[in-house]
Amino acid sequence: MNTQFLDSYSIQQAAELLQRGATVVFPTETVYGVGANAFDEQAVRKIFQAKGRPSDNPLIVHVSGIEMALRAAAEVPTPARMLMDRFWPGPLTLVLPRSAEIAPSVTAGLATVGLRWPRHELCQKLLELAGVPVAAPSANRSGRPSPTTFEAACFEMAGRVAAILRGPPCQVGLESTVVGFEGENVVIYRPGAVTREELEHVLGCPVRLVSNRDVAASPGLLHRHYQPNLPVKIYEAPEQAAPVSGEWIIGPPDCRGPWPGRFILIADIEDYAHRLYSLFREAEAAGVSGLWCWLPPARGLGQALRDRLLRASGKRP
Repeated sequence: MNTQFLDSYSIQQAAELLQRGATVVFPTETVYGVGANAFDEQAVRKIFQAKGRPSDNPLIVHVSGIEMALRAAAEVPTPARMLMDRFWPGPLTLVLPRSAEIAPSVTAGLATVGLRWPRHELCQKLLELAGVPVAAPSANRSGRPSPTTFEAACFEMAGRVAAILRGPPCQVGLESTVVGFEGENVVIYRPGAVTREELEHVLGCPVRLVSNRDVAASPGLLHRHYQPNLPVKIYEAPEQAAPVSGEWIIGPPDCRGPWPGRFILIADIEDYAHRLYSLFREAEAAGVSGLWCWLPPARGLGQALRDRLLRASGKRP
């Protein structure tokens, strides 16, 4: 497939491709996504083909606002509307009963659909011009780290999609928080930049983390994800790391040790999240034999980083 590389001034062209049933890669504030019209079954199937993604893994649908979300969802419970009002547009996906208009492949046979209104200005403009909800998982080949730059998106998707829309590096660097509603309970299927603590503050009730389950209620739960083409090893304290020559170590200043190999300093949790996937790719390109990654405490954004790092290392969160 011949892929077109589009700049922001060609955004109308990207929107028209989506309207015609083509696949388009575009930036969001979290990661780059590969999108297609969520109402068009044949278009949605092209996403799975481009990624090599298993068909039982549901897709997140991006909307241009609450009005479009109400068209894509059959019902919006009160807690969901509270979270929309507080965190949309932003890196929060809400799993809601699907409307009949959503293509079956989007939901992998489930009665629910994950909806998100992105905060990214270019993405918002694309969705408004397209005029339809856009199903869009991360723009990587299945199982690999998500791309957070235009160059990484091109590496993953060139020749697999109709077009790739250029944007700046993604601000957040990790995929969105995915929240569901099970009876009276609000649950996190996938942690992200909107933290458990923030959700509980808005809702005034406990929120459970249930990402380790047997049914894929949201993306990223059943299959291998976020794994670069090199071993990822994790440590929580410096004495747990044992790098050898040719391996890199990622960590905060107090984890620096007298180790062989390159030590990559992270400033804080936000810096870590922003750079993680880019560091995976940098290590791949450098031919690094292994990567030791600091596992942060399970609070705030650290919970999302733990999820991605454990999965990248082949462990279950």
